Amino acid sequence: MSGGGLVQESPQTVKEHAVYRVLKNKARQHIVNGPRIVCIGSDQSPALSLLTTPGHPKVRDAVAAAFYESRSLTAVIIVRIETLFSVFGKFEQRAHTDFFLNPNAKDPLTEKEVQAFRKLNFNRWRYTDALQKWDRENYERFRRIRGSLNYRFRGDVMEIEVPANILVNALAGKTNLVKEYGLSEDNSIARALNDGWVVKSCSLKSGNIEAGEAPKVVLDMVPPPFPVYWPERK
Repeated sequence: MSGGGLVQESPQTVKEHAVYRVLKNKARQHIVNGPRIVCIGSDQSPALSLLTTPGHPKVRDAVAAAFYESRSLTAVIIVRIETLFSVFGKFEQRAHTDFFLNPNAKDPLTEKEVQAFRKLNFNRWRYTDALQKWDRENYERFRRIRGSLNYRFRGDVMEIEVPANILVNALAGKTNLVKEYGLSEDNSIARALNDGWVVKSCSLKSGNIEAGEAPKVVLDMVPPPFPVYWPERK
């Protein structure tokens, strides 16, 4: 709890609190249908600590203020990863979770959904290395799960599994598969793209966060059709 993470400050008012600012930014970030749940976690930020100076706003105060001003926020999960001294003489990191529900949410959770969220176990994985700060240069590749690029042939069809976020960035002109995965000229996918193979059909494939695999788009690609030349008019 030595600083870094979300903020390096001692907020004097609730609107200066890092949790309040993050939640307000998230409330303005997207217009989505359905419940909006925000999860904030850190192993360094003093903003998430239960130890606060008397008279200074607490995490609960910051969350309540954000809920009061933003009905689009349905719930907030606060995860504090603390370093503890174990009985075996070693230090270990454990996550402690607080779950807050917005009583005035525009899209509230059902009781069954609330119980499901309360069962989330943030200690399922061991915390060994310190979490990286989120606000780093070119931080998007560190925040998003990329996953592998796979392909197989089914007769004349090449089936390519592309992580959905990589495909979106490629369509937006931010990157391409050859650059993103460092494909060589002899790679089958690179050759198909260079030869102008076309997409015949596509489908979606669920991701697996435990395996580090993002949701994927499965593209069925086929060789380009033969060019058709119409006779010139006489």
